[in-house]
Amino acid sequence: MPVRADVIPACTSTLNRAGRSGLNTAVSSLTADQLRNFIGVFKRPGAVYVIDPQVIASTGRGVGDDAATCTFTQFTGQLFCNPEPGTLGPLQRFQFNGPVVFSWDFSAAKSTDLTERFKLEYRAEFFNIMNHPVFFTGDQGINSVNFGKTTSVAVGRRIIQMTLQLKW
Repeated sequence: MPVRADVIPACTSTLNRAGRSGLNTAVSSLTADQLRNFIGVFKRPGAVYVIDPQVIASTGRGVGDDAATCTFTQFTGQLFCNPEPGTLGPLQRFQFNGPVVFSWDFSAAKSTDLTERFKLEYRAEFFNIMNHPVFFTGDQGINSVNFGKTTSVAVGRRIIQMTLQLKW
């Protein structure tokens, strides 16, 4: 199941109202194929991004300070802006996919007969056995101060659980 770093919404109620147009897509000066070059995993000191941080403003947003004006000159590298009132952004919804979410779990059990009546069972369960972090990208609206930034993990650290049962 992919992490949804794929919407790139403007999250402005330009067509109807916020409840119905909260996922209005953004305006970009590039095509979808060109935008794919800016999507991936980008590591910076203290943060991991799914969108190249060079196209994010110093405020952490994908748009400039004047979000109401659709110009691509508000900061160096700007790729997105909000659609004009009454219009839709030209990018398709759900056009991009983020990192894949996966976690491998493993369990092993051994049952030993002690007597005819008593049995001893040992069981070990490992959740996320590879201890592989899977990042969660959170709010990906271009007006969010966390645009393109991973804010937490979708799959937590490795957990090991062991049980010993006496059955009769």
